[in-house]
Amino acid sequence: EAKGGIMLNATNHDRLFSGKPVIIESTAPSRYCFEDGGLFRFTTPSQIITAFETIEADYDNNCRRAREIAEQHFDAEVVAGAVLERALP
Repeated sequence: EAKGGIMLNATNHDRLFSGKPVIIESTAPSRYCFEDGGLFRFTTPSQIITAFETIEADYDNNCRRAREIAEQHFDAEVVAGAVLERALP
């Protein structure tokens, strides 16, 4: 994570864009909270188990949410637009 955001490695990035749920370690507080599935954060082993159980219980919804999260937060146009918006007054 970086400055309240989420930093994904290439594998997790690709998984989200492929519509596959992702479980990542929570290494710092984040302003992003994806409580409705698709991307899960953990700090303890029990949270990993809960994430897997949640994914398994509604796999199709978690796949759909993963793709939505990728498009809304990690798409190149979205990210570049946010960077330009901050950089250009």
